[in-house]
Amino acid sequence: MGKGDRRSRRGKIWRGTSGKTRPAKKKKKNNKQIITNPIEVPEKQEKSNQETQQQNQQQEKQLSKRKRKE
Repeated sequence: MGKGDRRSRRGKIWRGTSGKTRPAKKKKKNNKQIITNPIEVPEKQEKSNQETQQQNQQQEKQLSKRKRKE
């Protein structure tokens, strides 16, 4: 009636097994729904190199204006 006993709860815990005195845990069911028609996401349009340079210049101008005010 201890760790070596196959039928007792303590013995089942020690051995790492399950049975009538120590039932195994039930597995949870996966309730996720399968999406048959996924939403289409439009692809991003890549900006040209000139557009990014213009944006960078505008940001630099705004930062320089802020620094002048301080």
